[in-house]
Amino acid sequence: MANTELAITEVMIVDDEQTVRMTLKAVLQRLGVIKIYEEKSGEKAVAQLKSVAPQLVLLDINMEGMTGLETLKAIKKENKDIIVVMISGDAVLDNIKKALELGAKDFIAKPFVPKKVVERLSKLLKTGK
Repeated sequence: MANTELAITEVMIVDDEQTVRMTLKAVLQRLGVIKIYEEKSGEKAVAQLKSVAPQLVLLDINMEGMTGLETLKAIKKENKDIIVVMISGDAVLDNIKKALELGAKDFIAKPFVPKKVVERLSKLLKTGK
């Protein structure tokens, strides 16, 4: 896929697990994403958003310090147009519901199969919706 086909070319991955960040980064690169930012905490992600402008954030729900839900609130307060997809190994219905209420676009459960992530993100990256 050529980069020019993508509506979304900049993505931030926020997850405290390095292996998850590496896997998601490889998927995004394969899909043609040009710029990929990585952070391991919500606090660092919110701070970095003051200097970068990803169109999409892939955000873990369960992190130490600022939780994914708290980070989602802060992201949406800064820029309501950023698309946020939540990621978590804890697919508790209350967390999913709360994340969607706070403005998350989608939810991906861990452990995930990279092929399924490609399928879920492919349309989003192309259309921005």
